[in-house]
Amino acid sequence: MRRFCLAFIVLLSCCVAVKSQTDEASDNLMENGGTTNGNLTYTLETADSAYVNRDYVTAAAIYEHFIENVGVSETVYMNLGNSYFHMDNLAKAILYYERAHLLNPTDEDIKFNIELANTKIVDRETSTGGFSFKLIVNRFSSMMNIGQWTVLVLVMFMLFVVSMSVWLFSRKEKLGKVLLPFSALFLLLSALSYGCAYNQKSLLTDRTSAIIMSANVNVKSTPTDNGTDLFVLHEGKKVNVVDSSMKDWVEIRLNDGNQGWIPVTSLEII
Repeated sequence: MRRFCLAFIVLLSCCVAVKSQTDEASDNLMENGGTTNGNLTYTLETADSAYVNRDYVTAAAIYEHFIENVGVSETVYMNLGNSYFHMDNLAKAILYYERAHLLNPTDEDIKFNIELANTKIVDRETSTGGFSFKLIVNRFSSMMNIGQWTVLVLVMFMLFVVSMSVWLFSRKEKLGKVLLPFSALFLLLSALSYGCAYNQKSLLTDRTSAIIMSANVNVKSTPTDNGTDLFVLHEGKKVNVVDSSMKDWVEIRLNDGNQGWIPVTSLEII
């Protein structure tokens, strides 16, 4: 029994570590916070009022000020994306929608806005005809957010501890035979949930996806202006950064497998 308690403490510590690292990467915005600059008050109420009155430029400026000076949340990212969407700046709209999605991958409104914005860009997503293991893991772990996965970890492990305890101390052989498979299942689900929580944390902290911000950019075969033009990408396209070791260039890859080099100034990391 002491071993189970020790294992539970270790698992709880791991969950707390994952959650705390995530909180550091996405400090929640204080809804009642605010600062001033001259005659303009930077509060969420001011930003929301400007948005309702279709003053999207002012709303975007205030939302960005909050993100830079106070903190972030999926709501502010979402509203900022909506402001840029109404200004026909699809690249920035998709960028902030994607950042909101990282913070809350289960929000259906965010998913809808991402899909809507992507229907308006030049480079539509193409299917590769298959699924990579990493893609499957990311999609599965996105079914819940980090907090929900962490709760599931603890619940499944507690059920494992309880079922194993009953099995060890029960004198009924039939009951033990029934509980042992359930104990193994609870432990497996606990480990799986922890893996999903850790994967969600990794997606949030180790960001490798980016959005093309330039109107169009030639993807080169080498990280030089003299490199061969391979293909052209347009604003709003989501890409994966595979090499950022160069100062002025990054190597990117698309989901269809095409890859090449583009100037670092032509994209922004999600």
